Amino acid sequence: MFDRAIVTANAFAIDLSNVFRSIAERCVSFTASERLRRPVSEDQVIIVSQGVSPYIPTDITDGASKRAWKLLEVYLDKFDSSATGFPYHRAVLEKILETDASVDIPAWILRIYKGPERGSYSDDYLRSLLKFDRLEEASLYAIELLNQGTNSNPRKYGPSSYDLPQSDSRCIPTTLIDILLDALDEAVAAKGRYVGTNTKRLARLRSDLEKAVLEYVESVRVETEDAIAANRPIR
Repeated sequence: MFDRAIVTANAFAIDLSNVFRSIAERCVSFTASERLRRPVSEDQVIIVSQGVSPYIPTDITDGASKRAWKLLEVYLDKFDSSATGFPYHRAVLEKILETDASVDIPAWILRIYKGPERGSYSDDYLRSLLKFDRLEEASLYAIELLNQGTNSNPRKYGPSSYDLPQSDSRCIPTTLIDILLDALDEAVAAKGRYVGTNTKRLARLRSDLEKAVLEYVESVRVETEDAIAANRPIR
């Protein structure tokens, strides 16, 4: 069913976001059913059964959730790309979190946000984490981005000491980081009113994030002064 819909829509350049959202929702639903040992209806299972889709590897023979997640991974690899800005990765991430905000997000979905091109898509990931109150992950990700930007200062670290291309090293979503700091303040002040929230952990992360912000700002100041002194463009 999904194969036919995706191939047909792709041939006519029709947006596939709703198809990807539907698959993502099924993935989360199957995972929850297996975790709680609830039976999955036959009409649901047939969607990801062997033989229904040529994209399901034959070595995955157990568990509807494993086959569904693999199908989603293959579809994303095949029909989503940097050329279009990875819109289906964004749609899938949002739908997963909307369906179950506590679910573990597969690493292969996060590759575009944590790999070499992440500077271009960091806003999307951080915005999604904030939207669904994944404050710990949002904090760790923001700190990582800020440290990456700070470490790209050639005076302090040298020009080859970081992994991201120089053009991406300063793609810092500062407005979202401000929102994150406010959200952390609110969560810490709530003193456990948020279910599953470790306020001490969030307080430490809030402190680490503020430190990373200050170091990043100082790095930008130093680099700006160097650029002015050398009469070269400021990044």
